[in-house]
Amino acid sequence: MSTTPPLLPAFRVSLGLLGIFTRLTLACVPRYALHERVWQHPIDACLDELAANVAANDHYEFFWFPRADIAESKSLNPAAETPHDEEPPPLDGPGERIGWSHRIYPSVRDLRFNEMEYAVPAEAGPACFAAIRQRMKERHPKVGWPVEYRTLAADDAWLSPAFGRPTVTISVHQAAERPYREFFTDLEPIFREFGGRPHWGKFHTCTRADLAAMYPRFEEFCALRRHLDPNGRFLSPYLASLFA
Repeated sequence: MSTTPPLLPAFRVSLGLLGIFTRLTLACVPRYALHERVWQHPIDACLDELAANVAANDHYEFFWFPRADIAESKSLNPAAETPHDEEPPPLDGPGERIGWSHRIYPSVRDLRFNEMEYAVPAEAGPACFAAIRQRMKERHPKVGWPVEYRTLAADDAWLSPAFGRPTVTISVHQAAERPYREFFTDLEPIFREFGGRPHWGKFHTCTRADLAAMYPRFEEFCALRRHLDPNGRFLSPYLASLFA
């Protein structure tokens, strides 16, 4: 069947539940270069400058390192100049580089970890981060992995965490070899309090009822899934508990 509007927003984030694509037409842009800048500053200074940095850059995020209580910010903006080399130099720590977008966007993460990420309304981002920071200082002072804070534009994909609202994603991490469930479940209510929606591919404990309350078109998506796959061929046991 065709996924032209109005169904395309349902298919954009569909978790494999709506069937198999047999043909795709992609709208592409010519390749472009990005200017990446990474810098460190005290977390309080980072938060004071947060609104200005979000407004001034095409892409902006920061990582808070709880033990040192510092932030590492990263901005990405279109570059006026063309890269001389296909492969940009590595950037391990503060600095700047210019390279083709497909080389600059990916982040290399060699260490294994578990992660929980929630998407909250953009206006709630600073307060949510402050509550997470306070909880970690009080109850989880030994956690050394950083907390990521990233901004997203609103979109219209029915199951997108950014559906219908400018969004901030905040994610917490723990080393793969260390216990993480107690840490994550202690922080999860804070994300929920601030209107958070969980990342579909990361740790969360949300039920079907929870998700239906978070996503305005959740039941429409479930009805579409039943229409396209009445026999549940594309349901796993876990997905059946949420979408059947």
